[in-house]
Amino acid sequence: MYDFGFMPQAAASFFRDQFGVSPDVVASAPGRIEFIGNHTDYNGGCVIGGAIDRRTYVAARLRNDHSFRLVSDAYETYTQTISRLNVRALPSTWTRYPLAVVCALGTQCPESVGLDIAVTSEIPVGAGLSSSAAIEMATAAAITSALGLSVSTTELVALAHRAERKFVGVPCGLLDQTVVGFGKQDHLVLLDASDGSHRLLPMD
Repeated sequence: MYDFGFMPQAAASFFRDQFGVSPDVVASAPGRIEFIGNHTDYNGGCVIGGAIDRRTYVAARLRNDHSFRLVSDAYETYTQTISRLNVRALPSTWTRYPLAVVCALGTQCPESVGLDIAVTSEIPVGAGLSSSAAIEMATAAAITSALGLSVSTTELVALAHRAERKFVGVPCGLLDQTVVGFGKQDHLVLLDASDGSHRLLPMD
C-alpha cells in the first residue's frame, strides 16, 4: 500500500522544489468507493468498499525547530512555528487533516518535532472518493516512518480514524480508513463495524 523504498518521482520532486531538500519519506494511499452498505459503518453494521487506482502522496521531512510547513500541489501553503499544536485552533483548510494526524499521535510525536510536508494527489476532492482518509493514511504512514515507529496497518487505520473523529470533528465510521488501508487490487473489503474486523472479497 505504501511507497517507501521507491519514492514516487513527482512527489519527491515537488517536495524538493518547495523546500530545497529531499524528503525523509514519501508515502501514498488510495481513494476508495463504497460498494454497498452506505452509512452502516457508524451504526455498527457491515459495509463493503474498494480501493481505487488514484492515490494521494505525502512527502515528509522532520524538523527540530517546532515549525510546520505544509504545501499542496492544489491548495494554499500553510506555515506555523509553534511549540505544541493547538487542537482547537487547527486551520479550517486542507491542512487540518495532516495536522490532525500529528495531534492524534500524541506523545508518540516528540514536542520538539516539526515537519515539512508536501502533498500531491490524483484523487478529486468532493467526489465521494474519500480524499480525506487518503491524506490521513498517507500522512500517518509518512510521519510514523520518519519517526522510526513500528506500526501495523491496523494501527495506522486506528490513528487516521482517531484524527478524523477527534481532531477534524467528523463523526465517521471505520469504512474509509479501513478500505484505504487494506484495499487490494481485484478485491473488495468487507468491514464488520460491530467489532472492526474485515476480510477481503475477490472481485475482478
